[in-house]
Amino acid sequence: MYISSMLSPGFDKVYVWERTGKRRKRVEYPLELYFFIQHPDGEYSDIYGNPLTKLEFDNFRDFSTAKKAYKAQGIQMYESDIAVDQKVLAKYYYGKPVKDINITFFDIEVDYDKNRGFFGAEDAYAPVSSVALYHTHTKERIILALPPQYSPFEPTEKEWKLEDISPNVTNNAQVIFCKSERELLSLFLDHIDDSDVISGWFSDGFDVPYLYKRIENILGKRSLSRLSFRDAKAPTLKVVQREISPGFRKDEEVVMLHGRVSIDYQTLYKKFTMDNKASYSLDYIAEEEKLDVKKLKYEGSLYDLYRNDFSYYLEYNMVDTEVMVELEKKLSFFQLTLELSHMATGQLGSVYGTIKLAELAIINYCHHELDMRVPDSKQHDYFDKYGGAFVLDCMAGEHEWVGSIDVESLYPTSIICANVSPETVVGQFTRKDKDFHAMYHATDEEIILEYENGIEEVKTTEEWREWFKEKNYTISGYGTVFNQNQKGFIPAILEEWFKERRNYKGHLAKYKKELETLTPEDDRYEKVKAKKEHYDRFQYIKKIQLNSLYGCMGNKFFKFFDVRLAESTTKTGREILLHMARQIGDEFNDGYRYPNKMVVYGDTDSCYFKTNAHNLKEAKLVCEYIEKTINKSFPPFMQKYFFSNKEVSKRVRVENEVISDISIFVKAKIYLMHLLIKDGYPCDEVKIMGHAIKKTGLPKTVKNALKEIIERYFNSGDWSALLKEVVQLKRYILTTDDLEEYGLPKKVNKVEVYQAEYDKDPDCRISGGQAAAICWNMCLDQYGDKESLPITSGTPVRVYNLTRKLGRFHTIAVPSDLIMIPEWFTDNIVPIIDREAQVEKLIDLTLTNICDAIGRQIPTEKAVMADELLVF
Repeated sequence: MYISSMLSPGFDKVYVWERTGKRRKRVEYPLELYFFIQHPDGEYSDIYGNPLTKLEFDNFRDFSTAKKAYKAQGIQMYESDIAVDQKVLAKYYYGKPVKDINITFFDIEVDYDKNRGFFGAEDAYAPVSSVALYHTHTKERIILALPPQYSPFEPTEKEWKLEDISPNVTNNAQVIFCKSERELLSLFLDHIDDSDVISGWFSDGFDVPYLYKRIENILGKRSLSRLSFRDAKAPTLKVVQREISPGFRKDEEVVMLHGRVSIDYQTLYKKFTMDNKASYSLDYIAEEEKLDVKKLKYEGSLYDLYRNDFSYYLEYNMVDTEVMVELEKKLSFFQLTLELSHMATGQLGSVYGTIKLAELAIINYCHHELDMRVPDSKQHDYFDKYGGAFVLDCMAGEHEWVGSIDVESLYPTSIICANVSPETVVGQFTRKDKDFHAMYHATDEEIILEYENGIEEVKTTEEWREWFKEKNYTISGYGTVFNQNQKGFIPAILEEWFKERRNYKGHLAKYKKELETLTPEDDRYEKVKAKKEHYDRFQYIKKIQLNSLYGCMGNKFFKFFDVRLAESTTKTGREILLHMARQIGDEFNDGYRYPNKMVVYGDTDSCYFKTNAHNLKEAKLVCEYIEKTINKSFPPFMQKYFFSNKEVSKRVRVENEVISDISIFVKAKIYLMHLLIKDGYPCDEVKIMGHAIKKTGLPKTVKNALKEIIERYFNSGDWSALLKEVVQLKRYILTTDDLEEYGLPKKVNKVEVYQAEYDKDPDCRISGGQAAAICWNMCLDQYGDKESLPITSGTPVRVYNLTRKLGRFHTIAVPSDLIMIPEWFTDNIVPIIDREAQVEKLIDLTLTNICDAIGRQIPTEKAVMADELLVF
């Protein structure tokens, strides 16, 4: 299997690094210098059926000259913009099996000058004091350690030796003492020599650029080449802009390796979990994932730990690496990365985004399955916004025996049913979804269709309906017309992915069932477990591919970008959701209409409805009936309103998703349900969607406590018990000494922008979170604190209200990942934190919308006393 590829420095070959077992080698391929243009006698075909001829070139200069010439003449080119190394990967490695590669997880620790304080990758002034590594290919754990007696800042009098190191460290890892940072860095390069991938937590943002600068400073520029493969180009330092928040970007230095690949495991975690965590610090994630291995805690600063307890310092370093190893064992994100990238014959780093891999997968499919060639990407200076997911009105309140039905893969199904694809577009009704609704309601008014060649035609809706049947065309919910006499390549690839996922899920079910009959002591247990995990991973990959393709279609950087395709998908999905809601009303004798008295809520692909049942047995029967009748209604609905052919109209299917005995619907996208059935199986759990109790805006203790209180209320229905428990939680927040327990989690952005404005004009207007961040940074200067982290854009923080202002600020933020609270904060800030205000924001505001939805009062001391008096 390949590891990576690049164009050779002489622009005359493509280098591909392969690994076969223990051997890694560089293979050289000739350049794939070609592109296509239209020609009546061409032996190739594009996605529109036009004949193409292939133009091939002997060298890069001629290739580039020809491209410029054809572009200047306005001649459409095909596949001239696909990178030459990408063409090589697609030609020689498509469909090849994916095998393991050598991955090294690592983490660095850095000494620092206590007077100079905080350091970042851009100011790599301090020596690397230890590096912990774990090689997946050898299972070795190694710590390269520079004892504190060699510190240039404040060396210790005690001379640490290897025998001083705790067995906790030496039994778990091979510790190598170094006499200088030069020796440590040189050994690090030796130890990663056989590593194909290096990975750390936030390593692209800190560890790798820091090592790059220290290697350059200590070992010299020539040694930098060893960060890449020995037979590859030397790495380079590049400044890129990273989007911190919508509309705000920040410059960051990134090291571009060649041959060897650097993958940031924190970025992989964000990519594949897609949750919005309160913090992405490694210790927070280790707790969230309930790992057996957790980051070690320590008192004081790392500066002091390094000098006073070097053994524990090394253990702390090694455990950081161990946490990443355990995350990979549990989550297999590297396996997902390998499978996803190699299925599309892309580079490993392409997995960070969504467009590149989707694009490559389509191109490969067009080549190998359809024998078609794709046009060069067009430049789009504009970006038409398109509608997102559609939601139904929420029937706020507490409801008993609610069921839901869910459309299987709504957006991919919508694409298939309307045959949404660039080459199948016939034209666009000028009033877009308004004209679709005119057709839907058969208003018989005249509407205008604009064909792809710019010609317009006017007919009545009745005439258009007859025309659709005659031509075998479809119309999307956006009013775009597609030809279904030929299957579009996008629906074709989606159908293929559907089949593959269904196949993988079938195998998964088989091995999952078999695994339930085995114990870890059985001979077949590990083999069956590995098979189950293999098919689970593959079906998940297909799920990612299916769901990501729709998102790409509305992105102007996507090769096949057309806002009509994205709009057609969402608007068709909207009509399917509305049909479900109307049909439910009809089945409960409320008419085929929406709103109706039965549908409580609907979002994107799900409808929640009252079953009018009195127990679980009745609710199940009602949900089974609704599922059956809705599925029966889909084919005629899709044929009548979208003109989908009979075969694809059968693809739209729903399943009963959940049954809840008690639910609280607050408003759109916010609801809480006690589930007894989930995905067809019995359960006893609380589903919380969109509410602050589920989100990251609460400390973990408060969030968990409120979730447990709600769960107990759902199980008991006892509001008086809920009142008492909430009041007890408030009392705890008012008295606890743990700052983390009552801070308001936030992520602040544009701190640098607001800081610059504040420096110019201290009276300028500053938003809440940014004001709190600036207050912290101001205090760092005021108290001469060089060790604590300053707050920058993207930093997760905890915000505290103050009983009196600090300067102009009435709130202060603390970095969430701060390990040691500085003494100045404990002595001067903690006494003026407004606990009552914290309680109001953390608890009262969190529960307000729930209480409003069900007509209850916020739990207070007075409410508890009144309740007790009434009982008395």
